[in-house]
This record gives sequence, C-alpha cells and structure tokens, in this order.
Amino acid sequence: MNFVISLLCLEVMGVFLVRSFFRLTKLDHSLTEVLSLGFFVGSAAGALVLFYYDRFAVTYAIGSVSVLPVMAALILASGAVFKAARAEKTPTDPGPVRPFELVEKILLAGIAIQFLWVLFQAVPMPVSSHDGLANYALKAKIFYLEGGIPEGFYKLGEETVSHPDYPPLLPLVMTWVYIFTGFNDLVVSMIMPVFYAAFLGLVFALLRRMFSRKYSLLMTFLLAGIPQVGNYAALIHSDLLLAAVVSCAFGYLSLYLRSLDRRFIILSSVLVGISFWIKNEAMVFAFVTALTLSLFVSKEDPGRRTRALADMLTAFAVIAVIAFPWLSVRASENLVNSDLDLSRLTGKRLLENAGYIPVVLDKFQ
Repeated sequence: MNFVISLLCLEVMGVFLVRSFFRLTKLDHSLTEVLSLGFFVGSAAGALVLFYYDRFAVTYAIGSVSVLPVMAALILASGAVFKAARAEKTPTDPGPVRPFELVEKILLAGIAIQFLWVLFQAVPMPVSSHDGLANYALKAKIFYLEGGIPEGFYKLGEETVSHPDYPPLLPLVMTWVYIFTGFNDLVVSMIMPVFYAAFLGLVFALLRRMFSRKYSLLMTFLLAGIPQVGNYAALIHSDLLLAAVVSCAFGYLSLYLRSLDRRFIILSSVLVGISFWIKNEAMVFAFVTALTLSLFVSKEDPGRRTRALADMLTAFAVIAVIAFPWLSVRASENLVNSDLDLSRLTGKRLLENAGYIPVVLDKFQ
C-alpha cells in the first residue's frame, strides 16, 4: 500500500503540472495523455524535490516529501469541485463516445496481457541485474540510508560507486519509493512496469492526435510487444526511461512541425530537458532536436520564419532551465563520463565501432 501511495504522490504532482499547462494554454487533451505524461513529469518533479532538498540540507523523510503532493492534491480537488459547480450552471454535452469495435477490444486485451506479463516478471525479482545494482540500486540505498546525497558522493571512485557521473533521476525515484516503503528491493522493482504503462499510454495519446483510434491501438500493441521494450520494463535500468521520454519528445516535436503550435514544442522541450536527468546520451537527442528545429526554421517561409525562430529559442530555453541544475553539478564536480570520453573518439575507434553496426541492425529485426 505504501508503494502505491509513493507512486500516487508522484502522479499527483505530475498531473497538477500537466493539467495546469493544458488549462493555461487551452490545449485540448485526453485523460490518457494527462495521466501518462503526468507520471513522467511527476517522477522528474519528485527527483528534483529530493535533489534540492539535498542542496538545502533537508533530510529525506515522509513528512518533508509529502508536502508538495498534498498541496497539489488539494488544489486539484478544489479545482474539480469548482468545475463541477460551474458545470451545474452551464451544462454541456460532450457527445457520445464511440463504442470499441471487436478489433479494438482484442488489441486492448493484448496490451493488457503484455503489461501483466511484464509485471509478473518484475514482481518476484529483486534488483538483480549488474547495471541495476551497480548504477542505480546502490546509489538509491546510499541516498536513503544517508537521508540525502552524501558530501563528496560525486568524487567517489569507480571502486566505490559505479559511474557517479550518471544522471540521478532513477536512483532518486527509487529513493522516493524507499522513503515511503522502507528499503525493499522487491517492491521498488515494480516502478519499471509503471513507467512501461505510462510509455504505452502516452504513445497512444500522441498517436490519437494524428490517427484513428484503431490505428493508434494497433501501433501501441506492436510497441508493447517489442521484446527489448518488455525486457527492459522488467529490469531496473534507465534505458527504457530514456527511450520513452525521447520517443514522446519527438512525438510532440512531430506535432509541432505539422501545426507550428508552440504548445507542442514546449511539451517536447520539457521531455528533452527531463532526459538530461536520465542518461548522459540525452545530449545526442538534444543535438538532434536542435538540428531539426534549425533546419525547419531555415526552410520556413519568410513570413513564418520569425515565429518559428522564436519557438526554437523558447524550446532551447525550456531545455536549459530543466537540465541546468544537473549540468551545473556535472560542471562544478568536474564529472567525466567514461562512456562518452571525447578524447578517445579517434578515427581508429570509429572504425572499430563501425564493426558493430551489423549487430545493432540485427537487433532492430
């Protein structure tokens, strides 16, 4: 039960932020989009809360981490009451919802079965993979037992903490769960199937903005059944998180390029900014985003180029604001990424890496 409460706190914070954005910008949205995007945004918000609590020497405890979720829940509840009261005075008819066809029900059942399969794989297993233990679980345990990020943590050598330069979102979310549940490796493993469900929900919501419900369900079903996606959803690892956030960021980017609606590029930029807290490889996708927007602006008609340029600068600003706290820590602590050491990127190394291209392409079958 405490595990569910910990996730509900993340969800409430995320739904509050996402719903506020949709209401302020008057962007139409579905409940699926709010709940799915809300969980990613809420998880990032929870990680940021713990990150700043450490900065201001606030000890990690249920009382301190529950303040913001409770406030968000109260505001959402009061807003729902006000909306209900206003709806009684000005009733509206949203129109009938088209019932699901047999094919759609089959696809929904397939997605549900795949989710349950992933969940049942994760439930009986503690954190057991090498990367899960070394890069995430150990850090989360340190943060939880110390009541914060210990002083000098980022200076610890690889023999003590594997990759202290790795972005801390996943360990901090695990720490958030530990604060509510106590140190329990069996329970904390279940956060990955929840991220998996949020990924599928948000992909479906994005597809629905462009395609029919049947086609969107089909594509979501195919995504749910990809072996690599399901396998990583049953492990404590940030690869699934990065894939989910980046994929959905490019989904919103696609919507922006189709409509030139600034609201979509802001949502895309928020997700790109969050990706910096997940894995160092996020900088590659940020570069691709910047390159895509730059090419788009250069090819726009002169009459629309100014607006597109303003949107691009807005996107860069949003990414910078979200990514800055972690990047500032990387700079101040002089963290070096052993996996992305540019000094080792020689011509010989590039040729060696090129030999892995057939293996990578084989994985995409």
